[in-house]
Amino acid sequence: MRKSIIVIAVLLMGTVLQASGQKGLKIGHVNMDSIATLMPEVDSMKAAIDARRLIHQKTLRIEEESFNNLYLTFSENMEGMPTTWVEAKQEELVRKQQAIENLKKVDFPNELQEIQEQYLQIMYDKIMEAVKALAVELGYTYVFNSGEGLSGVLYASPSEDITGLVIKKLNLTPKPGKPASKPTGSEIPAPTPAPAPKTGTGK
Repeated sequence: MRKSIIVIAVLLMGTVLQASGQKGLKIGHVNMDSIATLMPEVDSMKAAIDARRLIHQKTLRIEEESFNNLYLTFSENMEGMPTTWVEAKQEELVRKQQAIENLKKVDFPNELQEIQEQYLQIMYDKIMEAVKALAVELGYTYVFNSGEGLSGVLYASPSEDITGLVIKKLNLTPKPGKPASKPTGSEIPAPTPAPAPKTGTGK
């Protein structure tokens, strides 16, 4: 599907340039996912995830032991205790059980995703720098990503930026201090980081 999109985009660009009489269109594509798997940051990412997994397992073991001890104490002492005491202990058990489930299903997965995205961002930034440098050096007009990660145009030659012309065609006025067209090339937005685990603030 991604390759089909790239082919369509290339054909459309070729048609537009052919109609306008422009020549010398040079288009390339890279598989950022394949490149990323070869980078040293992959090993660092795996090590960071494994280290975090060990910490999580230790934390989870402590919380589960605390829950089991509390449940044992509750079971052994509930006979003859006031209803208020029994209800309070039951609520405490429920809270602890919910906290354990939250660790398993929310906190830990979010932490792993955050670690992964931090390293992926570093790798993609390095690849993007190399892509832009090579595109300028070798005279590419556009460079696409053919992998499954980031999508769209990784680089676009500033000479092909017609933002200013479109603004003029629409009879619009650029905002002061903001140029209608800034020749920096096109770049894909980075993956959105996972939200950091929330911490209670207590009142």
